[in-house]
Amino acid sequence: MKILLIFHSSSMQGGANISGLNMLRGLRRLGHNVCVLLPTAGELSRRLEEEGFDYKIIYFRQAWPYTIGSPMSMLKFIPRKIKEMIANRRAYREIGKWVANEVQPDLIHSNSSVTDVGFVVARRLGLPHISHFREYGYRDTGFPMWHVRRMLRYPRQNNIAVSEDISRFHSLPAERSEVIYNGIYSKEDYPEMPAPSPEKDDYLLYVGGLYAAKGIDDILEAYAGLDPYIRSKHPLKLVGAANSRQYEKHLRNKADKLGISQCVKWLGPRNDVADLMQHARALVVASHSEAFGRIMAEAAFNRCPVIARDRKGLHEQFEQGRRISGMEIGLRFDDVDSLRNCMRHIVTSDYDESAEMTDSAYLTARCLYTNEANAAHVSEFYKSVTKK
Repeated sequence: MKILLIFHSSSMQGGANISGLNMLRGLRRLGHNVCVLLPTAGELSRRLEEEGFDYKIIYFRQAWPYTIGSPMSMLKFIPRKIKEMIANRRAYREIGKWVANEVQPDLIHSNSSVTDVGFVVARRLGLPHISHFREYGYRDTGFPMWHVRRMLRYPRQNNIAVSEDISRFHSLPAERSEVIYNGIYSKEDYPEMPAPSPEKDDYLLYVGGLYAAKGIDDILEAYAGLDPYIRSKHPLKLVGAANSRQYEKHLRNKADKLGISQCVKWLGPRNDVADLMQHARALVVASHSEAFGRIMAEAAFNRCPVIARDRKGLHEQFEQGRRISGMEIGLRFDDVDSLRNCMRHIVTSDYDESAEMTDSAYLTARCLYTNEANAAHVSEFYKSVTKK
């Protein structure tokens, strides 16, 4: 099948593009001919070049300007929207001509729901379109999603949601939608269960963007409530970049005021996340509205104990783990106090208890979150879409 896959950016910092690239590799292994469209050059285009994927760069913008809700960003919102509408009108024409004359795909698949370029071009050409819903919208990514209602009215619009809760949140029509979990690793990367290793270092770990929606404030407050002796033995390592200098400054000032600066390590973006997970005492995932929780599934493959907020996509992973393994696959929390209790429990409990959880989590991930399972499910959905 000939597919046009559209990425909303060329960054590899977010989970959407990492998951999309994994899906792309899997689809090629299944024999699909996939051409990729990117708005700019970057890390993703470099990887596509190295791996021999067919791609093209045509500048376009997301459906709505990003806003973090500050007064200044709100004042700039309308001028930005007008500027981006003009840019996208040009993009619609250029992309439409390229798709009609050169690509001629069986369907167009937008890897994220924050763009409407794929939908507009598909509608003009009468092609099936798939939106990959990986985000709630404003409450987790800072992007308004007012274009979604318009997309769903298109008769040939189809949808993939990364969790049941995302599907419910966007009211995706069941007859044209499918829940497909992200692929994290290929089976060949983890051919058999790694043996439990007692060589864990005594640090707590956070991995992801340093955004307010990720619950970093709660992590710092919970950690500050631990006994000073525990903190001195168990530093908190934060991996990732902030979405603004203002918010990064806020976090560092908060750590100072809480008296924990000496124990908090700001590592920034890293390329050795798997190794950090494999040696961490636990990964903390405190997102308020996580669509899927890719980092939680990644920790499962890396045999890293997880402390996660029992909400949205994270709750769904907990429940799937209990359904498959019959056990809890991590420690759940609801608020700062329960997060603090989980932190204290994980660093004072013996290794056997954590190993039992990580065994269950690993088995769940091998069952649900492999790249092979993801690509096979997407491929079957393609077949159903093109038959309509």
